[in-house]
Amino acid sequence: MGVFISWSGRDTKSYAVADALREWLEQVIQGSKPWMSAQDIDAGQRWGTELFSQLDNQSIGIICVTKANQAEPWLNFEAGVLAKQLKGDNLNESRVCPLLIDLDANDVTGPLKLLQMMPLNEEGMFRVSKMVNDHAIPAALSPDVLKRTFDKWWPELKEELDQIVVLDDREKETREPEDILEEILGIVRSVDKAVNQPQTLPLSSIPVGNPTDFFSFGGLKVITLEELSKVNPEMLVKARMISAAKKLDDPVLSEALENGRATHSEKYITTIDFSPFHRASFQAVKDSPHRESLKKAGSPFSVRLVCEDSVFEL
Repeated sequence: MGVFISWSGRDTKSYAVADALREWLEQVIQGSKPWMSAQDIDAGQRWGTELFSQLDNQSIGIICVTKANQAEPWLNFEAGVLAKQLKGDNLNESRVCPLLIDLDANDVTGPLKLLQMMPLNEEGMFRVSKMVNDHAIPAALSPDVLKRTFDKWWPELKEELDQIVVLDDREKETREPEDILEEILGIVRSVDKAVNQPQTLPLSSIPVGNPTDFFSFGGLKVITLEELSKVNPEMLVKARMISAAKKLDDPVLSEALENGRATHSEKYITTIDFSPFHRASFQAVKDSPHRESLKKAGSPFSVRLVCEDSVFEL
């Protein structure tokens, strides 16, 4: 359990606030384990693997938003993945909070407006601290203790925030839709590349759901199934099926799926090919009582199991 802090733009206020917040939260709520990347999200193509591996260890997401970075494709992509992964106990509840830096809710445009935003001031940070206290540590502090602790440490954070000076926090120039789409496609391909590296990215770390969900937030809905099929979605489908098996607490099924090789034999059909040596794994998936859950995890792609001459459609 912990806190995932998202930022965008090196030498910007987003990065400076995220860095200050990471150290401050550890003091206010010990054990909250705040995490932020050491790399620039603008260069997110280089660290997709780390993003997904960290998601399984976090229960709260804080997004440091400025007027300049709110439209950045990678920031919105990351916000979408966090919002999908960090669901609360109640319907439509998400434990992801955009933290508004030098702007208010009326200044925010685009999909970040769908999330519960907080201003970077004393009241907003107390509410963020309460969210962290309630969901990111094993044993929450009592309300009185949290308030006293917050009151003690807030002046230190405020002083640090007031001293932040960045070289360039200007609003970025308007970008052409073609440029944004090209960057989005680059992000999608980097995620696909990460998923194809099981030695560094456990497949169980990919959130379960419709494969298009990854690309339906933050303007990324412009990615169509036709375009998605060009970046080998079969690995995402297999990853979601394995994750579904793990969530069902079925280690035999998840191990059996690991033994299959995902291929893409034809449009929108993912084939999982088992070698003769792994026929038992093929049979385990074929006879699993959780076939409907696997089918749902792979949707909208059809899933076909193959072992030599044996073929089975989920």
